[in-house]
Amino acid sequence: TADSLKLTPLAGTPAERVNTLRAQLAEQQVNLETARVQVIKSALKPSLTLGYGFQNFYESGWLNAITAGVQIPLFNKPVKKRLEAQQMQIQAAMAGWEAEKLNSESQLQSALSAVRMYADGVAYYQQQLEAINPEIDRVSQLNYHAGEISYLELLNTLQLMGNNYRSYLEQLLAYNRAVAFYQFLSNQ
Repeated sequence: TADSLKLTPLAGTPAERVNTLRAQLAEQQVNLETARVQVIKSALKPSLTLGYGFQNFYESGWLNAITAGVQIPLFNKPVKKRLEAQQMQIQAAMAGWEAEKLNSESQLQSALSAVRMYADGVAYYQQQLEAINPEIDRVSQLNYHAGEISYLELLNTLQLMGNNYRSYLEQLLAYNRAVAFYQFLSNQ
């Protein structure tokens, strides 16, 4: 019977913000490029070194020494050029992140519109199954028993009801696929 074969559609909820894996990867790339700026800037700062030496000379005995040093970078032009290049890398990574977010939003909107379209189709065919098919069955049975239609015409009406049910199942399958694709894209 139709009740034993009744399938339920998946539930799909729209995502509030784009959270795809590709967008997360692009955001991580921006963070990585930003962190590299601090590493490059550290080459511009002076560095302080401290050390201790302890050595044994055979004739003179033990020698102890403490060393301290300050290293001041004098030729900063290559480091500054690397810093400028890194700033450009950050801008490129941010542009890639924005592009990925826009692409993801576009794909999500397309998938969401497909979900809505198939949901309307499921509702239409479900209404066919619940309202039209029982009426077709009732009228065809009455007409067949009254002798107004032949057995072939009764089979045609049964085929029409079967086609309606098959269309409903195809629409439900397409809807569930669209919801699954949307959930995949939205990382739910």
